[in-house]
This record gives sequence, structure tokens and C-alpha cells, in this order.
Amino acid sequence: MPRVRVFVDHAHQLRRACDVTVTNTDASIYITPSSRERRYNFGRASIPTGAQSATFSVLGQLEASEDPHVSLHQSGQVHIRTKGGPNAGPLRIPPLQHLRGGHVATVTCDTFEGFPIYNGNREDLNLERDCIVYVEDGVPSGRIAFYINGERPDFVAPADRIGYTIQVANRMLARPLFLGIAPWGQAALGDGETSETVVAIAGFLPDGSGDDLLFLRGF
Repeated sequence: MPRVRVFVDHAHQLRRACDVTVTNTDASIYITPSSRERRYNFGRASIPTGAQSATFSVLGQLEASEDPHVSLHQSGQVHIRTKGGPNAGPLRIPPLQHLRGGHVATVTCDTFEGFPIYNGNREDLNLERDCIVYVEDGVPSGRIAFYINGERPDFVAPADRIGYTIQVANRMLARPLFLGIAPWGQAALGDGETSETVVAIAGFLPDGSGDDLLFLRGF
């Protein structure tokens, strides 16, 4: 199963943000966010169409101590899955081959300290398989957005914002599809008690017309 690791280079430290893997069987895309303590809540929430921000509770939602992942199936079904545990979803977006560069998922953090430090050697990284996001001084937080185009490497994010593109070719696909990864800086989220929280969201409609999404919150 091919894997791309996404790192954040912040304040002279390399941190693990997430892994992106593509299944060999059906060209599904898995996004696994990294968290420091590997404790997770996940479930379903709604954000009103057009809202710039929203708050939703994790109380009563599902829990996991493994590493759950966001699953974007080539059919358009979206789940959050765990190894042998509970799952959230499905929600539906258009089949991946039908997408034309739309935004399909995001991994974000309250502050970059929420991502665990990478303890390996930087020299061992393979820049064909490892994506490094370099953060400017003074930027406390950010989000990593994912876009899919089932026809060509062209996305709704500006071309100079796309930091890495994955080409997915599989016998189940009529032609390759492309996954674009774009980093965005932002102000710190949350407060002092939640500064180490990371969140992945997916399952929302790429055209922004729906309210429902799936979220995965890690500590």
C-alpha cells in the first residue's frame, strides 16, 4: 500500500502531521492524522452551509486508542475507520473519478505542538515519498487541505499553494486521479487546555452545498 508521510517543519523541529496511503485493491485513499497521545474521539457533525466557523461537542461520540483513519473510497463513500473497532459514516461525496479539483479533507491543529516530534533522521527522508511543509517564523498553527481531481493535476487551490501531488493509478480506475496537498497558515485555535489537539474532517461535499461531515479529533 503506497504511503506518503506529511511532516511540518516548525521552529526548527520536524513534526509528523499525517500519513496518506492508497489501497492496492480499489484506489481508496486513507488519511491518518498524527497525535501525541494517540487518544481519539470521532463521529459525525453538521456545520451550516456558508458558516466560517462552528463548534461541536465530542461528548457521546466514538472513542479509539488505535490510529483511526479517514477513508475516501473511490465510490465516494467516506468513513472514519479503526482497526477492529467502531466506524463512523458513511457519508457520500461524488465518486473520486468525477471530482475536478475540489476540497475533500483537512487535517488541522490547535497549535503545531499538537503534532508529535519526528524522532528519526532528517537525512533518511525520501522527498519522493515524504512531504515536508516549511512553516514561517511566527505562524503558530496551520491546516493541511486535500484536493482531488479525477482527470488532471488541477485543483481549486492556487497552483503555487499545492505543495505535493500524488498520482493514483490502479486497474480499478479508467484513468489516473490526482490528490493535491496544500498547507495553509492560521492563528492558534482553542485555548490553553486544548493546545495539543489535532483534527481531521472529511465527508463534506466539495462544492460546499451540504452541512454534514465526519471528524476525527486526536490528543
